Amino acid sequence: MYWGCFSWWGIGPLVHVEGTMDTDAYINTLAEHFVPWANEMAAQHPEHTGTTFQQDNASIHVSNYAKWWMNSHNFDLLEWPACSPDFNPIENLWDIVDSNMRKMESPPKTLDDLNAAVKTEWQKIPLETLRKLIGSMPQRVKAGIKAKGYHTKY
Repeated sequence: MYWGCFSWWGIGPLVHVEGTMDTDAYINTLAEHFVPWANEMAAQHPEHTGTTFQQDNASIHVSNYAKWWMNSHNFDLLEWPACSPDFNPIENLWDIVDSNMRKMESPPKTLDDLNAAVKTEWQKIPLETLRKLIGSMPQRVKAGIKAKGYHTKY
């Protein structure tokens, strides 16, 4: 399993997760990978005045500890409807990585090779793709409202 993120300015860290991610592992991932990356992005783009963090309603994201930690670290969270992972643009990035992995002439044969290939494909995602996904958020929300929270084309 992998955890990853992105912003208007680029692809973020990709973290290989051993086993199932629990709340502690999620918060550690944010603290060790997301926060330093987000701070670096803010320093590189001083015209940027804030970051809205978007996640789905997985139990590890909405646990009391996760809510407390994000609040204490001043996360500006995008409100997210229950049972709507198809709204989340990160799913489109996972699809791109998966599709590109399936097209490989020589698929990875070991776990180390697989991890390296996934990270390589992650880094290849163009900035244009990221910006298109972020730009699609208003349409995603409208589609979700129209579908009353059920599946959308996204």
